[in-house]
Amino acid sequence: MALTAVGVAVLGGITWDRHVLHDRGREEVAVVAQRTMAEGGSATSPSLRLRTEAGRDLPGPVTMDLAVGARLTVMVDPGGPAWSPGGRPDRPLWQAVGTGALLLIQAALLLRISLRRSPG
Repeated sequence: MALTAVGVAVLGGITWDRHVLHDRGREEVAVVAQRTMAEGGSATSPSLRLRTEAGRDLPGPVTMDLAVGARLTVMVDPGGPAWSPGGRPDRPLWQAVGTGALLLIQAALLLRISLRRSPG
């Protein structure tokens, strides 16, 4: 039950971000502002901080291998924190279907639990 709730939250968030970027995203150029090496077990990988040319810091480290000062195209939500590397994403149809399926599974589990606990 808890796993389906986590799945709905994660997949729903991804779906929402992609939907927002598809519908109202704006393409901008971002510059690598900082590059560090992150340790992940026995390997290290680059971790980047990006800033748009308009001066907006993009949230979260990015695991791409680019030098400081390198430029890349990003799609940003002008009214929120959502962003993604590259151009406009496709409509999030499969993510929406997955979220809906998880919601149906969760509803079925809740129904089954409530029917099992009712006095009979």
